[in-house]
Amino acid sequence: MNGRARFRPDLADREAIRRDLDTNLLVEAAAGTGKTTSLVDRMLALVRDGNVPPERLCAVTFTVKAAAQLKQKFQRALEESLEAERDAVRRGRLAEALGGIDRGFIGTIHSFCARLLRERPVEAGVDPEFVELDETEDLLLRAEAWERYKQTLFLESNPLLGQLAGYGIAIDLLRDAYHCLASNPDVVPAAADPVAEPSFEREKEQVLEFLARAAKQIPPRDPAARSDSLQKKLRSARRLVANSKLDRPAELVTLFERLQGQGKVVQKLWPNAAVAVRLRDEYDALVKDVVSPALSRWREFLYPVAVEAVKPAVEVFRRMRRDRGALDFGDLLLCARNLLRDHPEARRDFQRRFTPILVDEFQDTDPIQAEVLLYLTGRQLDEKDWRVLEPIPGSLFVVGDPKQSIYRFRRADIETYESVKERIRASGGRVLRLTTNFRSCPEICDWVNGVFSKVFPSVASHEQAADARLVPDRATAGGFAGAVRLDVPAVGRGGDVARADAVRIASWIRGALDAKVEIASKGSRAAQPGDFLILFRYKKRMDVYARELELRGVPYEIAGGGAFSESEDLRNLLPILESIVDPDDPVSLVASLRGPFFGVDDDALYRYHRAGGKFHLFAPTQPAADPRISGAFLAIRDAYDLAKHLPPAAALARITGNLGAIADAGARELGATRAGNLLKAVSIARDLSANGESFAAIVRHLRQLTESSETEEMSVRPGVSEAVRLLTLHRAKGLEAPIVFLADPSGEWDAPISWCVGREADPPRAWLRILRPERNGWKASDGEIARPIDWSGREKTERLFQEAEKDRLLYVAATRAADLLVVSSRPNDSKNPWAKLAAEISRSLPDLPPRPAAASVVPTEDLPGALEEFRRKRESRRDVATRASYRIEPVTKLVHAGADVLPFRARTGRGMSWGRVIHRLLESAMKDPSIDLRQYARNLLAEEERSSEECDDAVALAEAVI
Repeated sequence: MNGRARFRPDLADREAIRRDLDTNLLVEAAAGTGKTTSLVDRMLALVRDGNVPPERLCAVTFTVKAAAQLKQKFQRALEESLEAERDAVRRGRLAEALGGIDRGFIGTIHSFCARLLRERPVEAGVDPEFVELDETEDLLLRAEAWERYKQTLFLESNPLLGQLAGYGIAIDLLRDAYHCLASNPDVVPAAADPVAEPSFEREKEQVLEFLARAAKQIPPRDPAARSDSLQKKLRSARRLVANSKLDRPAELVTLFERLQGQGKVVQKLWPNAAVAVRLRDEYDALVKDVVSPALSRWREFLYPVAVEAVKPAVEVFRRMRRDRGALDFGDLLLCARNLLRDHPEARRDFQRRFTPILVDEFQDTDPIQAEVLLYLTGRQLDEKDWRVLEPIPGSLFVVGDPKQSIYRFRRADIETYESVKERIRASGGRVLRLTTNFRSCPEICDWVNGVFSKVFPSVASHEQAADARLVPDRATAGGFAGAVRLDVPAVGRGGDVARADAVRIASWIRGALDAKVEIASKGSRAAQPGDFLILFRYKKRMDVYARELELRGVPYEIAGGGAFSESEDLRNLLPILESIVDPDDPVSLVASLRGPFFGVDDDALYRYHRAGGKFHLFAPTQPAADPRISGAFLAIRDAYDLAKHLPPAAALARITGNLGAIADAGARELGATRAGNLLKAVSIARDLSANGESFAAIVRHLRQLTESSETEEMSVRPGVSEAVRLLTLHRAKGLEAPIVFLADPSGEWDAPISWCVGREADPPRAWLRILRPERNGWKASDGEIARPIDWSGREKTERLFQEAEKDRLLYVAATRAADLLVVSSRPNDSKNPWAKLAAEISRSLPDLPPRPAAASVVPTEDLPGALEEFRRKRESRRDVATRASYRIEPVTKLVHAGADVLPFRARTGRGMSWGRVIHRLLESAMKDPSIDLRQYARNLLAEEERSSEECDDAVALAEAVI
């Protein structure tokens, strides 16, 4: 222990956790100070000192993984304490607790609520045999309920459809609003009184008058010339006027929407610059004073219409859960809350059996979870208002960190945290604070203290937690220590920035592994892949970084990337499955033929059709049909027979196996994740099949999952310990690593505020801003459909909470590293989500120790000889004329690092020319000698559908010139 670690300012508070067992405690534990350890210390003290028999102990956390880790730590603490204890009475208690560790409860809040409901199903009003829906099952059932609701509307010719169509609203535009309400069953949409349909006659006259005048002033359209945004907007609006019936409100509103936004002028594109500027000013004034107010009135008029259209769908979802005896996570919480609130005798019974309650990561608690905890511990058994309950002394222990409250989108917010803190104080409880950090080196702790003293207030506000300084308990980490900046050049768009950043990060990690960099927090041992953590604010470009790691032979694991819904391999498989479900569907069949499994080109399809071929699964194939087409028909018919004779999940597994889909996915770049997603699809099918779903229903569900971003990817190597972990920031809370990269310094954007909740009344009320799904998250002002009348004020308040949470996200990011924090930065930081952190760093990422010298590049003058030697070896290996699909042209140039290009060409004319293939191989290898050239070639050529022999040739040629 170094000199700094001798003083722990929170020592008295840590002692109180172990000794003050008859007092309710809320422990605010800053990052790295041992939240879970303090919880285990409290649990150990409760059973050791005789306050609580093991069957009454109840410890709650919020994920299955965290619950498993908590149970493991508690068991280890019991074993160690039992071995060290000399008092016979205490030894007996510890031995009893160790033997009865399963008699108490250590698990998630949802599984705890399920346990309460199973004990008292009658009072709770639930099916005694209810099943719990996991996240995927809940998503699928929600989607099914929406489809059933729509079908009912169409079958009944419900006038609602005509009403919505008259207002320009397709029913599916309301799907996101439905999902929002359906996934938050504790809230109800705020009552909205119907608003009289607005009349826009005056606004229409003003807009048409302006457009007619503007038409005479904008220059005639020249297809070969550029146009600025004002010209484009005005011409587009004029075309819309000519082709619309503006006496229909919906079409007039479409014109108003077309005019939204500022009109930017490029003066050199106008004959008269003064006229252009004047027209722009008039346009902006029209939008501000006429168009925008009109659109606001229209959207406020539509709001009650849209909400009333969505509410029946939410009720369909509720009935379907009830009819199937299924409860989702929200149901578990609500039903348990209602059971405890409305049945004092049940509350009394559970209090005797399940207290004290200890809660980990309390800052992640949502309001319903808080109600359950307070009903279980409150002394007033007949009180139904949880806000006035006072926990029985010693019945409640919670530990959390308000500075790490980052799940507002899941309804966990800092207001709930503060409400429970007030209840604990009202019961005579105490608030303790832990500030000694056991994770990070002094260099990081000191830097974090300096940065966030400027970010967090000294006293907690309504939206933000108070600052708390970290006191490091570790020694310095040596050379690779503290916070450093990784500078990325300002290159192109966000994707270009991410690629440049990914190359630098992957190369540095590869170099650190090769140089056996010492990791101070791991006893100064050599670096291993598991010592590195790459964090992302958004999941959009995680695959870019994974690809660069793979190219350098660095094992990795992605979590939280959402790649399942974006799985190319699953999307390629689905048309085949849909052809099996509906053999009469020519679209799915043609998509199957054109897909990568059969690779039929458009010319072959056209010739087949002209020859009389039918795109029906059981249509006779033409005798002279392309063998790819006839082979595809046979393969899909075999798959059809499997689906007809085997259980659905077994059929799907056999079909994917016969097609080689999983093996093919695993052989491509990012293969572990790609193959894992197909295995996840088979696993989902297995669960659905066990619940009685048909093959057709399973295929439909898989299609729905590809259209939802809520389903995350799976790897064929889940939980690999020695791999670089790539995670979104929300998935990383609670994790740590010696070296952490904050990656992708691009793409910062503010998510649109789409809903907010008021908890002043019971049940809480929700106000929705209904956005077009395809625009949700981007240009919300252009994609808005409806909003409540008083939305602007509520949005402003919600934005304050959102901005405060963004700062807490930065705190979580900054406190994951034990030794070295690397923050990606670039010259223009306006779009960098880590900008506040990068601005406080002056040091750059240090260079690594020298690596073994890479093979030298063949001098340009020696290239002809080297290439001739390669050609001789290759031709002696096999008969080029008969076995290769390409030929080698005379080598005259090579472009790379001062050389020229290799003009190889593919005979077939398809895909990338050999010149480009070799050029990309050489370019990558010369930039980074550590790159796995063979893996890179395999990935590159797999995209081009080249053979493994061609891959060998490409690598051999590249190696011959490096």
